[in-house]
Amino acid sequence: MHVNKNIIRKLRAEIDEIDADIIRMLARRFQAVQRIGYLKKKFNLQVEDNERENFLHKRLEELAIQHNLDFSFLDRLWKEILKESYRIQLKSRSHE
Repeated sequence: MHVNKNIIRKLRAEIDEIDADIIRMLARRFQAVQRIGYLKKKFNLQVEDNERENFLHKRLEELAIQHNLDFSFLDRLWKEILKESYRIQLKSRSHE
């Protein structure tokens, strides 16, 4: 079976655009996380929020089903995003 290289090139360009969108969205998310870190410091709140984590976990399950994605993969990915979010919040607490 012959695959048209132009089709693959176009699909890869689409993937590159999507990857850039993911990076931009992560940057936006982490900027919001930083602002939350400042507010948590101001109001003397804990960085970790189990209620919020539980909400996100349930929402992640629902989104995985909705978009036909592997939940265990998303869960691992989300844990990394949350770890980075906590790191950013802790860092923002030490800087004003």
